[in-house]
Amino acid sequence: MRGLQVVLCALLVVSTAAAQVQRIAEVIVRGNVNVPQEAILAKVSARAGMEFEEAILSRDRAALRDMGFFSDVIPRVENTPQGVRIIYEVQEYPRISQVRITGNTVFSTEEILQVMRLQPGRLMNHNDLAADIEAITRLYMQKGYLVNFDADALGLDRTDPTILNLPLREVTVEAVRITGLRKTRERVVRREMRYTRPGALYNLGLIQRDLQRVYNTELFEDISYRAEIGSDLGKVLVTVNVTERRTGLFSIGAAYNNRQQLVGFLEMYETNFRGMGQTLGVRLERGGPANASSYEVNFVEPWLDWRNTSLAVSVFDKTVYRFGRVFSSEPGTIGDEDRYDERRRGGIVTLSRPLSETTRAYVGVRTESVRTNNPAVLPTEIFIKQDGTVNALSLRLTHNTRDVDFDPASGGFEAVSLEFAQADLKDVG
Repeated sequence: MRGLQVVLCALLVVSTAAAQVQRIAEVIVRGNVNVPQEAILAKVSARAGMEFEEAILSRDRAALRDMGFFSDVIPRVENTPQGVRIIYEVQEYPRISQVRITGNTVFSTEEILQVMRLQPGRLMNHNDLAADIEAITRLYMQKGYLVNFDADALGLDRTDPTILNLPLREVTVEAVRITGLRKTRERVVRREMRYTRPGALYNLGLIQRDLQRVYNTELFEDISYRAEIGSDLGKVLVTVNVTERRTGLFSIGAAYNNRQQLVGFLEMYETNFRGMGQTLGVRLERGGPANASSYEVNFVEPWLDWRNTSLAVSVFDKTVYRFGRVFSSEPGTIGDEDRYDERRRGGIVTLSRPLSETTRAYVGVRTESVRTNNPAVLPTEIFIKQDGTVNALSLRLTHNTRDVDFDPASGGFEAVSLEFAQADLKDVG
């Protein structure tokens, strides 16, 4: 009897387990209009005749969402005499009638549409939308710009779901902070930063060019910057940190050679006068064969106006020692090396202004009087003496593509100049 009871219990357990196993009788898709049912069923794992498990529903729902054509997928289960019927109710995105792009200034709407997958007439697909956002971001990055999207308005329009809204937020500079200044005034740095200004579009390439111009002032040993998120994702805070270099020079000394003999000098030079990036230089000399005093004063204002017009002024009263061979009046005879000196008094004024990023034009005026002293020549020797006043107008054009002016690693420098002069010679002999 006990053996019979055990067999009956085992049969009861097997029959109960068999009754609990459910098979999938049918898989149905509802709600699709534009996406073919065959394409949808190809993505699900549920098949008629398979053993039903709850995990199938969540797995298939994720697979259908990954197609990108549906805003939602709702799986349902119905029990039938034949088994379990699985119904996937899908909510399709509409077909796009218009792509509305706003906030773009760097690129035109047509240029942005060219890199996008989603176009008018195509079915909305959130995978394509993600790819288009990445493509637009990459398009901006290729020119050094940054762009974000307004998440609240991005996607299908709430009033007309056939319109795809792409609200761009081109990243701008919210503020520029300068740190590390001790002597230099802040506006000396800011005036060189033509592109990185509050309200301007933030550009990685243009900020490098701005910092390059700051470095070319030769007022700083090192320049670095960092960018941080501003008051919102569409703005950045730029901090420029500088390390100033020594810009003053004071020297006093003497020099001797067999031509100029003993000359003493005093020189003072400052390339950051008043902290404004101005140059002021004074040089005094005394000595030489004529035992004469000389002076020269130079001043440069690099920013005379907002257009970066520069002014350079030089005033001098100096003795210039000349050395050369004097030709004898006797045919075929050349005299020994002789010396004489010229006293030159006058000044030079030069104005310059940039014509482009790499081209600059200069115009200068020079006037000086020349007087020759101590021409040690014999009566039989010929000496051309030209004393008087010289007035000159100079024109110069430069093309500078160097990365760093005083220690370039790339680029070049070309210049062409013309000078027109008029001399009023009062003593020719």
